[in-house]
Amino acid sequence: MKVVEIYVERLKSYGDFSNRRVGLRAVLDGGENVKDAYLKLARECETLLDLRDIEADIELVERRKKEYEERYKELQTLVEEYNKIREELRSELRNISEELSKIERLYEEKELKLKESILEKLRRIRQAIGYDP
Repeated sequence: MKVVEIYVERLKSYGDFSNRRVGLRAVLDGGENVKDAYLKLARECETLLDLRDIEADIELVERRKKEYEERYKELQTLVEEYNKIREELRSELRNISEELSKIERLYEEKELKLKESILEKLRRIRQAIGYDP
């Protein structure tokens, strides 16, 4: 019997119940060894399946990279907004502290009449906002 053509097929099953099938066909030359040709085709099939797995992994990594880049941009925007709000709060706290200092100075210069308890409350507010000299 003379073999002139061989066909090799490999099936790979995955954990998600999916399968991939790869098949290769070869026409043999007159003096080619059938067993060697078969083994070579089998290795080629397995290599093609491995390549497909690698390509799928690359696609997954690229998709995840894009997701992380988008999230990074969102986080950068949030940090910028946070810093802006923080600076606005700092500015307003400085203004409040300055106003409280003016009230204390007016009290000390006797131009403003306040009860001692109110003045003490104003001092505690200034301490609470972190601008106590």
